[in-house]
Amino acid sequence: MREDLEIIDLEADNGEQDLGIEYITFTETDHASGTDEKRENNAGRKERDIKTKKHPLSRMQRIQLAAAAVLTLSLFIGIPVYSWFHWQRELARLERIHAPNALFVTAAHREDAIYLEMGTIDVSARWRDGLGQDAGQMLYKDYVFCVAGDYVNSYTLQLAHTANNEYRYEIFEAEAASPEGIENKDYTIYEMKRDFPAGMPEIEDHDGENGNAGEILYYRIRRDDSDRKISLNAAQVNGESVTKSTYTVGGAAVSYDGHYLNLSGSTGLALASGNLHDITYDDYSRVEIHSEPLYWQASGIPGGGAALKEPFYHEYILRVSWNADASTEYKDTDLICISAKAE
Repeated sequence: MREDLEIIDLEADNGEQDLGIEYITFTETDHASGTDEKRENNAGRKERDIKTKKHPLSRMQRIQLAAAAVLTLSLFIGIPVYSWFHWQRELARLERIHAPNALFVTAAHREDAIYLEMGTIDVSARWRDGLGQDAGQMLYKDYVFCVAGDYVNSYTLQLAHTANNEYRYEIFEAEAASPEGIENKDYTIYEMKRDFPAGMPEIEDHDGENGNAGEILYYRIRRDDSDRKISLNAAQVNGESVTKSTYTVGGAAVSYDGHYLNLSGSTGLALASGNLHDITYDDYSRVEIHSEPLYWQASGIPGGGAALKEPFYHEYILRVSWNADASTEYKDTDLICISAKAE
């Protein structure tokens, strides 16, 4: 037998107001039976309290909660996806109205520009005929490149180079040729580096062949109906006044206005005048005169016609030439840059 404490809240009879008085009383319980019964009662009460505090969800509430979570996740995913598809649809609609132009400078036969190699030039080299016989001192070297594009009415072709060596630079129209005459003098060769993809008849070479890696292609400077080499240089440049050179090819007139924008008026080796110095070096003034680049450009070259959506490619030959008495002493490397800009 032991005594337990109980706190009894004394309430008023007949439903009257609580008096707020608590009494402590001593009750006797049987240690053998009362303790176990009270323990069971306490355990049951605690279990009911815990269940009450957890507030378990009904099956319907769990379904509603899962559905809400799925809908929220769908919104997070669906809105960006819908926006992307909407943007793509709008872009496609705009492309049908105003398609962006495309313009590239490539190696010969529209191969990647990395294959446009301009290695060492030996000004003391000799030309050789088909039998290996001496055909005279080499005075120039030709390099074939291409301008390809789409949705371009006209473009500007640009050339920039330094003047560390006694070279002259001139760009001509090029055309496919047969290996007649002396190699590197009457024609130049290009070895294809990769198989060209078939199914592009609209921009095949003039001979109608696409070609495969390892195949040798032959090029020469294109001539007009009067057998004149078609150069992109202007006929005459006098200050701001430029007189275009005009050629007739297949009865149609072709004209070019290529000229230097900053050529010095001095005689001998072409040097930059310095009027475009800020474009290259900003306000830096300690530049060696031969490292001042010269800028040349020919504008208004017809493309494929944006209205007709015609792809095109134009082949050119960059001729680097020198005098017979050019110095064979080591010189610094010249930097050459070719670019094209849609007009």
